[in-house]
Amino acid sequence: KPTARSIYTEGSAGWENAEMLIWSNDWEAVRKLWEPYINDTDKELANRAIYNMAVYYEMQGELEMAIKYATICVNDYQNMKAYRYLKVLKNKDKS
Repeated sequence: KPTARSIYTEGSAGWENAEMLIWSNDWEAVRKLWEPYINDTDKELANRAIYNMAVYYEMQGELEMAIKYATICVNDYQNMKAYRYLKVLKNKDKS
């Protein structure tokens, strides 16, 4: 059964196309949209990019990296969406 995850589609130019790229399974293009913003000086943009990268890594089967990125969102940005997501990831890691 495919895993459904929410992502941030508002952030920077092109982010609104992420959903379409995901549906076409072009995760590399999605990564290229989000990754440049993980250290952005705009903290909200960086937060969203880091969260989205957590989703990217989960979908690539890199659960450890997904947990790392979700943890950054929780610890550095107090992102409640990431907090809930991190719990899901940690439960997935136990199975």
